[in-house]
Amino acid sequence: MNDIVRTSEQRVQRYWTEDGIPDLYVGLFFVIYAALLWWDAHTDSGWVSGIRSTALVLGIVLGHFVVQALKARVTYPRTGYVKYRTPTGRETAQRLVAALGIGGVMVLAVLAGLMWGGDATGQMVAAFLASLLLAALLGAMAYQQASRRYGVYAVLALIGGILTNLATRQIASAAARNAILNGAGVLTIVGVAMFAGGAWTLNRYLRTHPQIEEQPV
Repeated sequence: MNDIVRTSEQRVQRYWTEDGIPDLYVGLFFVIYAALLWWDAHTDSGWVSGIRSTALVLGIVLGHFVVQALKARVTYPRTGYVKYRTPTGRETAQRLVAALGIGGVMVLAVLAGLMWGGDATGQMVAAFLASLLLAALLGAMAYQQASRRYGVYAVLALIGGILTNLATRQIASAAARNAILNGAGVLTIVGVAMFAGGAWTLNRYLRTHPQIEEQPV
């Protein structure tokens, strides 16, 4: 019985990403933000930092509405609309406690790196933890949805974060090192993978789910 319930929950969760639209949006956002990180690291213009900060806020705030608008045009006419269950107060509290706990551990780790290794070590620790957090979030989605695609994204986030951050030791340019440690490297890798995965998934979805034609009365 538990397996049946679990499978049903995974099917409902997977409905949100089965068309590839969220992958496309998040992937494009990651790539754009990574480019802004790179640009910001290579210029002294303060307005570039303003653009980057604005893009981050708008990308997060508008993401749900943009994806919903695209789904209303592409997905819902084909496979219908699913309203997700509103989380209970207890579930919301548990998520808040978990988020605060993770944030606290990350802050403590960065502070420890700053105290015992200096600014460079602190920045490196923060970069590793950020990559690990991104991989954990994608891995959680992969588990909830039984999605191999998101499992691949999680692995790429973990491996890409480790490799790009370690590569900064061999990079002479301080601007390039800062851009990578701020997330430009791992966001580019994951962003390109998610955009490509989303495009492939959307193409398959459109081929297997033709739009339902309204029958004349």
